[in-house]
Amino acid sequence: MRCRRACRRAAGVAVALVLLTGGSPAAPAPQRLRWGPCPAQVAAPARSGLQCATVRVPLDYAAPDGRSITIGVSRLAATGPGPRRGVLLLNPGGPGGPGTPMPLWFAAHVPASVRAGYDLIGFDTRGLFTSTPVSCRLSAAQLRHAPVSMPLPHRPFAATAELHRGIAQSCARHAGDLLPTMYTANTARDMDRIRRALGEERISYYGVSYGAHLGAAYATAFPGRTDRVVLDSAPDARAGWWKALRAFGPGSQQRFPDLTAYMAERDAAYRLGATADEVSETYARLLAETAARPKDVGHYAVDDNVLRQITLQALFSDASFPQLADVWRFLARAPGAPDEAGAEKALVPLQAAVPLEPRTQQLVLPTTLAVLCQDTPWPRSVDTYRRAQQHDAWRYPVAGAMTGNIWPCAFWPYRPQEPPVRIGGRGPRNILMLQNRRDPATPYAGARAVRKALGRRAVMVDAAQGGHGVYGFTADPCTADAATAWLTRGTLPRTDLSCPARGTAR
Repeated sequence: MRCRRACRRAAGVAVALVLLTGGSPAAPAPQRLRWGPCPAQVAAPARSGLQCATVRVPLDYAAPDGRSITIGVSRLAATGPGPRRGVLLLNPGGPGGPGTPMPLWFAAHVPASVRAGYDLIGFDTRGLFTSTPVSCRLSAAQLRHAPVSMPLPHRPFAATAELHRGIAQSCARHAGDLLPTMYTANTARDMDRIRRALGEERISYYGVSYGAHLGAAYATAFPGRTDRVVLDSAPDARAGWWKALRAFGPGSQQRFPDLTAYMAERDAAYRLGATADEVSETYARLLAETAARPKDVGHYAVDDNVLRQITLQALFSDASFPQLADVWRFLARAPGAPDEAGAEKALVPLQAAVPLEPRTQQLVLPTTLAVLCQDTPWPRSVDTYRRAQQHDAWRYPVAGAMTGNIWPCAFWPYRPQEPPVRIGGRGPRNILMLQNRRDPATPYAGARAVRKALGRRAVMVDAAQGGHGVYGFTADPCTADAATAWLTRGTLPRTDLSCPARGTAR
């Protein structure tokens, strides 16, 4: 009996390894990529130099000779001078962020020395944009309310639960056989097929937020295929995505004092409070007022849910604080506040917190949900989420009930097809982690846990600042220099480093 159990466990591990490394012992024949102009949805300027192609991958890696799908990829060729290092694969996070335009953003925000040595490669994960698409055919109401992960205003919790149940049911009816295959382990396999199609023995990688988790998963599954890896603002998804997403509660609470201090220091201009406490009171008052009666800001109806969302979005970057202050000023009717047109203009940079254009959202939302719901199990009891909402609204008032809210994952028709990739330290020491100390979305404590799981493979450089995203997102020279030195010269710090606010390592 003991031998049979051990043999079954060994066989299961062997099957999992075969699946993770490509689906069959024999590597597929290399594909020849046909680079050309990018599709219109990539929105690449004609003279940007960005080219696009597609890579064919199995729908199901357990049946590699069965039906295939396509993954859209993009390339911004290395500029030189000097030798080409290789390719730098990029992922913007989400999950569900558009990956094919990312080389243009990355090239504009990092030093030319990085751009010189790498072909920058973007890709859309399966189901998204230039890849084989998926759609749940969601209604206008589902598209409007689902991205704002809050209880429906002036409705009982049961109504919110039914909204999310309906989204899960619509995905089950309409999304087809692609949806169950959309999860992180398969995306890692798709990345390795991209590597093969590019003719590269190893790939370098930069990913932010969920993209950092994806990079950690790839580096764990294919350690020998990684060159220089940068993981920026990593979430800790090891205990499940619901717990990782709930970290937004304490994360935003820790970050909020940066915002209130900024507004208080400019009280002569903003009139939102002369102290941090007074600014916090203004926020609480605006939430109560917009909950009772939503206020029009141009084309946007701002209720308390939307106000929370745009405030949380602003916490991602200090650069968003002035725009948020103008929206708050308008809502508070503060002296000198902008008019409605000015407030709407200020709100536009924060509109990532507002539901996207419906055609785009039909692609993004199923992609986001598929990964989050299928990577790890979620609680199935509606009461679990009801209690979580009440707890989080009391404990973390900045984000309120959002972090504990119910998701379609509570009713998702598909269970995880395999265990998630267990992030580990097997492989070369070639991972640089970057992290802000006061990150609202992927808090420092979670990134430290990922750093511990990666062991000797990784080194972390953190910054004593707030915001989500480090390299290319902030002006901190300490973290930026560490990332640039790693990507261009292959120099990693010997030990973990903490960068103080002035930007020098200690």
